[in-house]
Amino acid sequence: MAIALGLLALSLVLRLGQLDATMNVDGYQHWQDRIRAFWHALERGDRAATYRTHHPGVTFMWLTGALWKLFGLLDAPIGPLKLALAKIPVVVVGAALAPVMFLLLRRLLGHGHVRGALLAGAIVATEPLLVASSRAMHLDMLQTSLTWCAVLSSLVALKELRFVWAGLSGLLLGLAILTKLPAAGFALGIALWTAVLVFTNRSLRLRAVGILATIAASACLTCLVYWPALLVEPVGTCERVLSGLSHEMHKSSPFMYLGQVGQMAVPPSYYGWTVTLLTSPVTVQP
Repeated sequence: MAIALGLLALSLVLRLGQLDATMNVDGYQHWQDRIRAFWHALERGDRAATYRTHHPGVTFMWLTGALWKLFGLLDAPIGPLKLALAKIPVVVVGAALAPVMFLLLRRLLGHGHVRGALLAGAIVATEPLLVASSRAMHLDMLQTSLTWCAVLSSLVALKELRFVWAGLSGLLLGLAILTKLPAAGFALGIALWTAVLVFTNRSLRLRAVGILATIAASACLTCLVYWPALLVEPVGTCERVLSGLSHEMHKSSPFMYLGQVGQMAVPPSYYGWTVTLLTSPVTVQP
């Protein structure tokens, strides 16, 4: 536990401080209005109106809006304190990823691999891209943290065949999906790993399928409980989400790459350069 607390302290030190210094474009143009509208819908009991976007950003709107209401800033114009408060949930969840991942990896791999789990936690705590994402008024770090912890919890559940871990995994996965929909893709990964486990050890078939069903049920229940729009209008909300996703996939935006700007096909070399730029010195040290 001391190691986990140390990782948490390190993560917080790197993420806290001057949270009012910068604001990303999406936060200014979209999320401050979405959060306000979400909470106004809750106040007047219009649960269907809690649908604000297909992302859907529900976890972010709950947490940030609660802080704004607590400080009486929900309807105030954006300012230093309101901006800093909007980032606090992302900072806390992003900082918690390193110690939680350490504890889950230690349980998954065994106490003989404490150093490996510690190394993984230290990298996550100090990796510049993750640190920067944890200081943004946006969804990415919330989704990343919740999704990764959900995946590790599911692996622990399948290793120990304990339903309490499956329930926790589903809860985290549901919150991740409510934050940003790409997290749903990891549900397929969990299902695939379960299928591999069943195929290689058929004596575990019923127990493993039960674990997977528990994860799915917990995730679905979490989505229904924390997104009022989905609870009162499940079909209509899903249709609006799919429509938004379809628009997102087919919209055309200017593309800039190596000095070229315009509508163009993405060249294969783009992905190589992207991986190179996003890989920080921390992760490539010998």
